[in-house]
Amino acid sequence: MFDGIVGHVIAETLVLGTLYAVVGVGFVILFRSTGIVNFAQGTFMVLGAYVFYTLYVEAHQGFLVSLVVALVAITLLGAVVNTLLFRRLIGADLFIVVVATMGLSLTLQTVALIIWGPDVRVLPHILPSETVVQPLGIPFNRLDLLTIAAGVVLVGTLILVLRRSRLGLAMRAVADSTLLAALQRVNVPFYSGLAWAISGLCSALAGVALAMRTAVDPTNISSLGLLIFPVVIIGGVDSIGGALVGGLIVAVIQELTNLYLGGSWVNPIAYGLLLLMLLVKPRGLFGSQEIVRV
Repeated sequence: MFDGIVGHVIAETLVLGTLYAVVGVGFVILFRSTGIVNFAQGTFMVLGAYVFYTLYVEAHQGFLVSLVVALVAITLLGAVVNTLLFRRLIGADLFIVVVATMGLSLTLQTVALIIWGPDVRVLPHILPSETVVQPLGIPFNRLDLLTIAAGVVLVGTLILVLRRSRLGLAMRAVADSTLLAALQRVNVPFYSGLAWAISGLCSALAGVALAMRTAVDPTNISSLGLLIFPVVIIGGVDSIGGALVGGLIVAVIQELTNLYLGGSWVNPIAYGLLLLMLLVKPRGLFGSQEIVRV
């Protein structure tokens, strides 16, 4: 049905949309549980890619070992960041918390620069690049399928846990009202740390997947991480379903812009759409009525 450039564009859109949705879901879970708008999301993606590269290329570990360790490391980093910094900022003004996430991002970027330097690191081909399936003329290679499958499994598991388990019930209680949850003896610091850990996990998975498709480029991956803001604003900053839809919308915009206007126009158009959404529908497509424009 689709062939040539159109098929490749659709495949790239689905893969990028999946990755944006993964990071967007982590962003939404963190915001819903703590009220924190995390500007360090892209930096977590970069660190996940660096850890994976170090283990797989420099330490000669297997793919699965390198992937699991990278995911666990950034997950733990998220929990540690909450314990050392953001737990102390509970109840602080929104401006202070946002500035703190910016400071966290700059600090982690500086540490990464000291450890790994500014050079782009190219990963070897882990999976063959030839097309293995072509439904409706849309070509997918093994890496495409692995990326989409991992994203679907992670997001599906998170949605199932949040909606069907006592853990999810407690996290929703913290999101609805920290004070009421604490009065009901819900361990608010624990669930806040868990939200940070989930956010780190989602970012690390997306960072590794992007590095496998392109390279460990701190500038490129970090800038793609910033595209999460249009994703969550368009979909609704407190809506997991909105993050999925927003991820696909931004991926479509990115691929069409690359195709017809060039890559330099991707960010202006994406952030222009973000501003338009804030003006027309500040809660996003699926955001709840409680969100207030600031």
